[in-house]
Amino acid sequence: DKLDKAELATHGFAIVAKLEHASANVRRAAVLALKLLETTVLATHGAALVGRLEDSDEHVRDEALSALDKLDKAELATHGSAIVDKLDNLNIGVRVTAMRALKKLEDPALAMLAGAIIAKLDYSNEETCFKAFRLISNLQTSRLG
Repeated sequence: DKLDKAELATHGFAIVAKLEHASANVRRAAVLALKLLETTVLATHGAALVGRLEDSDEHVRDEALSALDKLDKAELATHGSAIVDKLDNLNIGVRVTAMRALKKLEDPALAMLAGAIIAKLDYSNEETCFKAFRLISNLQTSRLG
């Protein structure tokens, strides 16, 4: 028998605990289970999902990003600074995933993070810098000032 969403929600914190498991398959399964939650319940675990954007396994990162897609833009924006913090990770996959998450933000939220984004950039990584500057330059100039 399958759990309904309400019953699954009662196990949310136990599922989140599995995000720290040594096995990438277990971490991915935990993210997939979280994606089944109602959006409002999922939002309570947003910080844990943002943490998985830095996972060593690209499939876990991609599923975490997909789960974050379920959050409304305002909720995602509350995690903007934590996402920006991923931009200086040594793993290019983590940086790319963070950029993908930042692209989902509305212009006002992104504009508020523009300075932090630029400050996090490692100019020896041209691809990440290019993507970040392109993201910021696409903001409507009326929203910046």
